[in-house]
Amino acid sequence: MTSNGHDDDLLRTCTRVCHGRAGAGLQIASIHWDGQQPLMRWRTVRRWPRRPSAAQALRARRQALDDRRFFRHCPRCGKRHALGHMMDSQPGSWCQGCAQQEGVVF
Repeated sequence: MTSNGHDDDLLRTCTRVCHGRAGAGLQIASIHWDGQQPLMRWRTVRRWPRRPSAAQALRARRQALDDRRFFRHCPRCGKRHALGHMMDSQPGSWCQGCAQQEGVVF
């Protein structure tokens, strides 16, 4: 799937590359809820022994968007969303925005 503005937002808000003495790591935000408050927990999903090039890091971040542990496509609007912004983790689940348009209250 090609990148779009919504995917670019996910790249900015839900992926990051962290650098340290032991190398670098790609981290993905896992979104959980505390009542009405979303909480982001960062999880390292890939490591490099040294700092990746900007192109390598971007390619890895884009590939991470296909990881169904963290992101899903809403069948109603067709956009990719963080799993924590879907009604539930089941395949075919709508995003919270589409569910709200249909009257679901979170």
